Amino acid sequence: MDVNRYIFYKIPFQIIDFDALQKSTYSFTVTVRDPDPTHVDTASVVVTIYDVNDNAPVFSPANVSISISESVAVGTSVARFTATDKDSGNNGTFSYVEFCDEAHIRMINR
Repeated sequence: MDVNRYIFYKIPFQIIDFDALQKSTYSFTVTVRDPDPTHVDTASVVVTIYDVNDNAPVFSPANVSISISESVAVGTSVARFTATDKDSGNNGTFSYVEFCDEAHIRMINR
């Protein structure tokens, strides 16, 4: 095979922000030809882009200050938090960890 007879095209590499994409799978057809117009072939290409864990969870509200009476019953809800993560799939999951005191920790999975 005489490689010098063929023209090779370089596709520029680009870093893509997965979170800004409208979809995660792209497909296209590549055609290859040599100087003889009857020598043509095509290939279908499917590119799947996977998300990386590049976003941290964000609390809303970010900071809360509360005051409670010492007579509040154990188990009473005193504040409510929500968090979001812009990543998708497993990269967008996280857990809430509640520290009641040094001896009591409760984990709530989202």
